[in-house]
Amino acid sequence: MDYNIIILSISTLRKQVDKCVGRWGDKKITYYSQLEPVSRVLIEEKGNIDEVLAICTTKAIEKTEFSEEDGESNLVMSAYDYYVKRINGAFPNNGIKFTQCPSNAFDEKNEIEKENAIVEVARYILNKKK
Repeated sequence: MDYNIIILSISTLRKQVDKCVGRWGDKKITYYSQLEPVSRVLIEEKGNIDEVLAICTTKAIEKTEFSEEDGESNLVMSAYDYYVKRINGAFPNNGIKFTQCPSNAFDEKNEIEKENAIVEVARYILNKKK
């Protein structure tokens, strides 16, 4: 049985998240975060995404205050939580498991620590195939 995972590297948020418009074929997509359109297209096209694995630095999981251009203001949440909110808002009751893979190793300048963290992510994914 296939297990379909989207793997993303979550970045931080600015004080104002800009509203963007993109196209997928003839379809117009309005979005706020840079990873949102890719996820939405994959979910719409494939329809059977089991999990989103988000690789996060410590800054990506820290709560911060920000506003959406032409949207909500004074939001307080992490970049990871905002991404999950946007995807769940576009696809309610989607059944997708959202997993954050936080690691301060991704913040470090030590390349060995970063490589070890990437190996752990790879092991996590390989274990899903069993």
